[in-house]
Amino acid sequence: MYAITTPTTAAAAAVAAEYLAALELYEQTRTQLAPVRAEYSQQLRNHPDKYPPHDLASQLDAMEHGAELLRRQLADSAAKALALNLITWAEYKEATQP
Repeated sequence: MYAITTPTTAAAAAVAAEYLAALELYEQTRTQLAPVRAEYSQQLRNHPDKYPPHDLASQLDAMEHGAELLRRQLADSAAKALALNLITWAEYKEATQP
């Protein structure tokens, strides 16, 4: 799955832990966002002449904003891990794709 090398210092271990935590949190967020996006899309398909309910639109906007912030945090953590050769370039690219 992820080929993180064994860190040799406490600082490298902290970077590796930060990266793994950011990766897991971002993946969980994307998983939780999917059904809200699906519901929003379904509302648009069912009633193309009406905008989806405000609470659903607000929830989707908030969740997408949070996911974007977590993606940026993941990109930062991935860059640190890459700089220390804890992850490969391919893993970095995968982690930083929107």
